[in-house]
Amino acid sequence: MRQKVSDLTLEQYHLGELSAAQERIVREALVNDEALRSRLAAIQKSDEEIRSSYPSERIVPRIRARVTFCSSAMPPGTQNME
Repeated sequence: MRQKVSDLTLEQYHLGELSAAQERIVREALVNDEALRSRLAAIQKSDEEIRSSYPSERIVPRIRARVTFCSSAMPPGTQNME
């Protein structure tokens, strides 16, 4: 029985976030499943479009500024609470 590979798992595979065992399962599934390869290609294309539209050189400073602003607006004693 073939196990279904979710889009989240494909994204994690693409980003290199899977364990070696999980990566092997996905890699083997990709060999045998053209539809899965097409889904991976679509994820790769989408990721590239996002990186092109939101380059890290432009976005990271904006995120840092927002985090700094939000952190400074928090009441004392509530920062860094998990």
